[in-house]
Amino acid sequence: MKQNTFLLLLVFFTNLSVIKAQEVQTPAIKKVGVSDIYIQGGFYAPKIVYASLNNFRALAPNSEMLNKDFIGYNYTSNPYMDFNGTFSVLLGINIRNKEKTNYRINPQIRMGFTYFSGMGLSGNLYKKEAKPYDTLTSSQTGELTYIDSVIERVYNINYSAEHIRYDGSIIFRSDPKYLLTVYTGFGITAGYTFNAQTKIDYFENRETENRNSNNYNNGTYYSQYRFSNSDISETFTNKNSYSFSFYIPLGIDFRLAKKNKFWKQIQICYEFRACISIINIPEIYSYTRVGTQNIFGIRVSVK
Repeated sequence: MKQNTFLLLLVFFTNLSVIKAQEVQTPAIKKVGVSDIYIQGGFYAPKIVYASLNNFRALAPNSEMLNKDFIGYNYTSNPYMDFNGTFSVLLGINIRNKEKTNYRINPQIRMGFTYFSGMGLSGNLYKKEAKPYDTLTSSQTGELTYIDSVIERVYNINYSAEHIRYDGSIIFRSDPKYLLTVYTGFGITAGYTFNAQTKIDYFENRETENRNSNNYNNGTYYSQYRFSNSDISETFTNKNSYSFSFYIPLGIDFRLAKKNKFWKQIQICYEFRACISIINIPEIYSYTRVGTQNIFGIRVSVK
């Protein structure tokens, strides 16, 4: 009897030691962990903001081309969309669950860096001058055709810069057990603006034109010459500064496989962003502009 009791106690304490050893060998995971790596590229299409001729004179105070009276010129600031390439590297960070055994799907914190460059301000000066050049007489009807010599002068003025920004966002994603998932959230970027410059390009075009023609193309007889922007131009370096933005992402992830250990970790991504950016230009002012981003890339799961 005593021998059986001793054996039972020995088995009990042996099992208890094994259980405790297993508990020691499986510690709780960290509070946060890197779950994904994002590598993204795409294009950013903000609307170029109005800038006056005096604004550009402040950006290029030593310009010989801009320090003229420009009598007879029409000035416009081009309100079109600028297309800039972007590149981002981001980490996806998730918070552990209450049981401390795994990481929650939502929310995910994304953080990393984004680079892009492009135009911020744009202006255009245009003037057209016509002078009598020749008179043609029809041999059949005697009708006179008056030919003018036409000179078109154009100044294109652009301010551009490069941007490197911290990019942080909070993402909410649909159930990852499916091959296709969708997500949204909100984010901010903030960073440094560098290699800022103002460039002025001068174009000149000389043609002959039929004065009586209502259609410009039909009335043009020939083009004598045209200067390219490399012939007459000025470039001025501007001060470095800062910029930041707020955005809402709408994205789709497509997992390449469900079962294959390697391919199920890789997802192809498309993300659309609606953005509001604030950019400081020390020589003149800070300006706000709206735009969109279309981003393509891959997301690699590391957990």
